[in-house]
Amino acid sequence: MDMRINAPSSRFFTLGFALAVSVISAAGANSQEYTPNTSSESGFLGTEWTLTAGAGAVFEPDYEGSDDYEWTFVPLVKATWRDMLTIGNVTGGYGAEATPFRFDTVSLGFGVAYWNGRDANDNAALAGLGDIDGAIIGTATLAKRFELVDARATLLYDFSGNRDGTAVEAELSAPLITSDTGVEVVAGASTTWADNNFMSNTFGVNTTQAANSGYAIYNAEAGFKDVAVSLQASYDVTTQVALTVRGEVKQLLGDAADSPIVNRQGNSTQGSVFTGITYQF
Repeated sequence: MDMRINAPSSRFFTLGFALAVSVISAAGANSQEYTPNTSSESGFLGTEWTLTAGAGAVFEPDYEGSDDYEWTFVPLVKATWRDMLTIGNVTGGYGAEATPFRFDTVSLGFGVAYWNGRDANDNAALAGLGDIDGAIIGTATLAKRFELVDARATLLYDFSGNRDGTAVEAELSAPLITSDTGVEVVAGASTTWADNNFMSNTFGVNTTQAANSGYAIYNAEAGFKDVAVSLQASYDVTTQVALTVRGEVKQLLGDAADSPIVNRQGNSTQGSVFTGITYQF
């Protein structure tokens, strides 16, 4: 059962690894015969749609760059039509994504998603900086499958102007463990480049914000924003029920790491842990 966890993503690597080991151990102790669910021909209610629904929770910083962490409930809903159209959890957030171009090992998809924004009331370190409203994000994703790894590059562009900026995410992932008992462990590495607007909007401090917050004016310019490593373990309890645990650690770079909301009030090393359960109809 494929339930890619998008972002975000969204990160404590050590704890994530320990949780992954627990999942693997539980799978090894389960002697029930398992038959992989490799067919979606009948789909949801006899159609070509596949519906996956569930719930999860993520433990992560209350804003990017913070050293204060909180648990957040994450609804997991994904409806897929013939591996071409997905509605629900998609790249960039919640929305819709289409992959009209598929070749032997290469695919190209486009999507639109909603990003929740940032509330200045979430943390005292953001006082005086104002809110960043939720945004409609457009995405374009190019994926390439190699013999040992999968590569993905995603362009994210803010159509609404609330987030104000463009970013490019590049990711490599490789399966470490796969088995006919329903266990899969995948390691990943990623990096994000962001333009001037994205960086200044998220990590900069303009004249008005400096007057309201007490921070000095800070210009955050375009560049690589972060690098991250992750480990995800999933276990198909049955052909319909799957458990997923994911841990990630991310290091902010450059002007993102030097921002006063990071180096004065937060931490440039960010961690998160996600756990969830899904059911495929």
